[in-house]
Amino acid sequence: AQTVLLVIMSSDAANKIHGSEKPPPNKIKIVKPEWLSHESKCAIYSVNISPDKTRLATAGADGTIKIWNYSCISDESSTAHRLLSTITLHNAAVNCVRWSPRGQYLATCSDDLLVLVLELGANFSHIPMGQKVENHESWDVFRSYRGHSMDVMHVAWSPDADRIASCSLDNYVLIWRIADTKGPLQRLAHSGMVKGVAWDPVGKFLAAQVEGEGENAVVVWRLRDWQVEAKTQRALKDAPDPTFFLRLSWSPDGQYLGAPNAWLRGRYAVALLKRGGAGAGEWEGEHSFVVRQAAAVACFAPHILRREGGGLELACAVGG
Repeated sequence: AQTVLLVIMSSDAANKIHGSEKPPPNKIKIVKPEWLSHESKCAIYSVNISPDKTRLATAGADGTIKIWNYSCISDESSTAHRLLSTITLHNAAVNCVRWSPRGQYLATCSDDLLVLVLELGANFSHIPMGQKVENHESWDVFRSYRGHSMDVMHVAWSPDADRIASCSLDNYVLIWRIADTKGPLQRLAHSGMVKGVAWDPVGKFLAAQVEGEGENAVVVWRLRDWQVEAKTQRALKDAPDPTFFLRLSWSPDGQYLGAPNAWLRGRYAVALLKRGGAGAGEWEGEHSFVVRQAAAVACFAPHILRREGGGLELACAVGG
């Protein structure tokens, strides 16, 4: 995509509930800032909002990372600087950006085989060499990891922010410990290209989605011993169209795993794999989201939502 479409969910803070009254339903607003783009309208491969909702990071095919002022997106009347920083620390397309759970760091990965962890440096305005637009923030390299031999497609933080998982077209998932500057903590081998990885919010598993070499599958690894807990090809093996990314997502309660680019009864879908599932090492897909074209991304809302009229529900965004 060359532009960004954001689905903003919030509760009315002014209507806090006391006593027996029910809390208000979550509100949803869809915004598409036309000014939010990379140079030459190149493709934007990844978008991520910081946990404190002050910044939005984007990753582009132009090899840059851009940090945007989130207040200018949520409040169209804001007069603050829209673009806070353009980061040029990668030498090829940047495929993914992810804020750490507390927002202290930003993890990035690229076709240049690097995984970087960035931290905020000095807060001053300057025009970097070779650029025309002023930077209002400086972002520095806190950690630099090199271990993949092909394009790195996705990075994900563990819930405790102690580790990062990265996956690549080299068929590996690598686990990096933030406190360690040495090589990867674990190397998890797969039989095909790994295009997405996600940590279980409960803290027991790590899921990876694999494509190619005759294996379209979701592989779930146990964190306690780094052995395979489950592997399922159900609803995935017959997908007719490969996708650039396969960004799977856990529901916030850890009960469902959304796997994109599924194929069910002759239709494109996102498979919902229920935690635990059947025996013989497979997790069952109880439900699915039917979509119009091959989906590359599934992303659950990070919190359980309250429905108008009462009751709780999960929300998942799907993109292709």
